[in-house]
Order: sequence, then C-alpha cells, then structure tokens
Amino acid sequence: MISKDRGLERDDQGPFLLRLPSSVLRRRRPMKVKFSLQPVLDYRASRVEALEIELAQIVRARGEAEKALERLRAIEQALFAEIGRRQRGVLDLAALAAGRARLRRIQEDIHQQTQVVEHLRTQEAHKRAELVAAMQDEKILEKLKEREQARLDAELARIEGRERDEIYVTRHGRSTHNGLKPNGNEV
Repeated sequence: MISKDRGLERDDQGPFLLRLPSSVLRRRRPMKVKFSLQPVLDYRASRVEALEIELAQIVRARGEAEKALERLRAIEQALFAEIGRRQRGVLDLAALAAGRARLRRIQEDIHQQTQVVEHLRTQEAHKRAELVAAMQDEKILEKLKEREQARLDAELARIEGRERDEIYVTRHGRSTHNGLKPNGNEV
C-alpha cells in the first residue's frame, strides 16, 4: 500500500521514496515579468514611433520645400539672363518692365520659400531633439524592465537552489535513517 504525505510516498515493502509534485519536477522556465510600468513603456514606445513618423514627414516637407526653392532660383537665373539679353539689342521698355516685375515676384517668392525652408529646418531640429529625448526615456524603462527580470530570475534561481538543497537533505536524512548511505549502499 502506498501512503502519500507532503509529496512523499511510502511503499509498505520498502523505504520512503521521494516523490516531488509535478510542478517541482517540471523544469521551471524563467518567469516573465509582469512589469508594473509596462503601460508606460508601451505608451513611450508608441510615442517614439509617432515622433519618428512626424520627423519623417517634416524631413520630406523640407526636402520638397528645398526643391521648390531651387526651382525658383533657377527661374530667377533665367529671368536675369532674359533681361540681360533684352538690354543688349533694341530696347523694348515694356518687355523689360514686365521682365523686371516677374523678377521681383520671383525674388519675393524666393524670400518666402527661404523662410519656409528655415522654419522646416527649425521644426526638424526640435522634433529630432524631442525624438532623442523620447528614445532615452524609453531606453530607461527598458533597462528597468531588464533589471526587474534579472532580479526575478535570480530570485527564482535562489528558490530552486533552496529546494534542491532541501531535497538533498531529505534524501540524505532518510537514507541514513534507514541504514543506507546516500549512494544507496548499506551502512
């Protein structure tokens, strides 16, 4: 007959056998941390993604604005060349006046477009700084999470070591109590 008591089984025909519950016998996997700041970490990760998208949009807009500025400068150069050609030959005052008026409008557009480019560069610098700060905040929380996981892993290893020690002491005590050496030979 087998009697069970606290994970131990005794067969009436022999010494106590140590039977551990299946939860102890199963190889324990490292416990996953239920990180208390996980919602904050998730928010910060999503914030970093959003800032990366915003920065990409600003960079794209700045690139387009710079291309538009270059096109305006090319138009300005073409107008300068046209006005120069018109001034060499027979003077057509109406055409020269119209050319100069177009040149003034283009120069105003260049001035406005330059301001747009500078504004976008400033926005880009601010957004980049904001992104770096957000990434640093996210890294800090990730480090805290890793430390917590390492602490839990160490605690689990300490508990498992203590359980192994208790099992060894229990086996050793029973085997010597029943007249056996720990290796199973009689004393």
